[in-house]
Amino acid sequence: MTVMRFDCHRGITPLLWAFAALATTELLVVHLVLSLRWPRLAWGLTLITVISLVWLVHWIGSFRRRPHELGSDSIRLRCGTLREIELPLNRISQVRSSWSAGEHRGSGVANLVPIAYPNRLFDLDPPIRGPRGSMHRVAVRVDEPEKLDFALAQLGVKIA
Repeated sequence: MTVMRFDCHRGITPLLWAFAALATTELLVVHLVLSLRWPRLAWGLTLITVISLVWLVHWIGSFRRRPHELGSDSIRLRCGTLREIELPLNRISQVRSSWSAGEHRGSGVANLVPIAYPNRLFDLDPPIRGPRGSMHRVAVRVDEPEKLDFALAQLGVKIA
């Protein structure tokens, strides 16, 4: 089976671009205010902020370059270049499109959706060991969730 790709940038990156615009505005305002009293401090903070903005723009672009990928026996879920989790399909008990409020947060849940709200929740049984302990759920956002559901169902994953 070839690897199928599922984009996740259309639901996430517009909000991240808005955040980048706010950060740029903050850069200009803070620089102007600080330069009146402490010019050296203003330039130092400006340099740090510009470096952070360059990283932010690179990260926002990575959502388009690094989509979720479904193979024959696993799915690789990503949060741009920031985080990646590979789930064996036989460990996924179900994939849900709706859940109780707050269920996509908290201990044991890996939320791979910055700013926006996830539209799929992967329940794992048994849980998977992650960098922050045991994970029993993974929350993601997919641009075309019905296509992902169909592909997962074809591979025997329960869609709820």
